Amino acid sequence: MPVFRCDILTLYGRIYSGEAESLTLVTADGELQVLAGHEPVAAPVLPCVLTLATTDGVRIAATSGGFVTVTQKKVELFLDSGEWAAEIDRKRAEEALARAEQRLKEGAMTWETNRAKASASRARARLAALAAEAARHASTT
Repeated sequence: MPVFRCDILTLYGRIYSGEAESLTLVTADGELQVLAGHEPVAAPVLPCVLTLATTDGVRIAATSGGFVTVTQKKVELFLDSGEWAAEIDRKRAEEALARAEQRLKEGAMTWETNRAKASASRARARLAALAAEAARHASTT
């Protein structure tokens, strides 16, 4: 399968740099799957599960949102944060989701509500990445 250059950067550093066969994520316009030779695109990325297929296999990550630029030969993904499923602490993500949902129920000030919604979105993306990784492993065994 043809490949393209892919760089995934977060505020904390580069989490991937190399060749990819496909990259799937969610933008403000919906799900986007990038393959080699994709038409140029620039779009905001929503908190989601990211799937990266390389010649070495498939990797799944949780993203907190950011921005993606696609050219015919390269994809650059700039994320506020991104965590590979193998690095996610399920208990911590579940606790973060519970705290965020509690804040939303309390109906705090607008800025607190927005912060709680963002926190809940990040936690849901982490838990979804863990579920996707578990499903991928189950289908290969």
